[in-house]
Amino acid sequence: MSSKVVLSQPPYTGLPLGPPLSLLSLAFRRLEAGFQVSVVAATINREYKRTRAGELPGALCLRISLFTGRMIKSAVDVSRWVRKVLPGLPIICGGWQRRQQVC
Repeated sequence: MSSKVVLSQPPYTGLPLGPPLSLLSLAFRRLEAGFQVSVVAATINREYKRTRAGELPGALCLRISLFTGRMIKSAVDVSRWVRKVLPGLPIICGGWQRRQQVC
């Protein structure tokens, strides 16, 4: 079984955001636990779609971090695309909210 986890942040159309601190925090914990981690953030990577597509094959799961609001549509679009190309890949959605759900 793979130990690679892909952490992703979808595009955001609001005020400019800096580095994806929530993903970096998650990445640190996963690295400590022995996982291989890939962070793909549309907020700082213009080639995020290509990067994410290259990182997903062989991954254990995709974790999408988002804010309530406009990012939800982007997260749904990503989830639908992943379901088409990798239907068995677990997708975990969450963000600043305390509750997390599997999409």
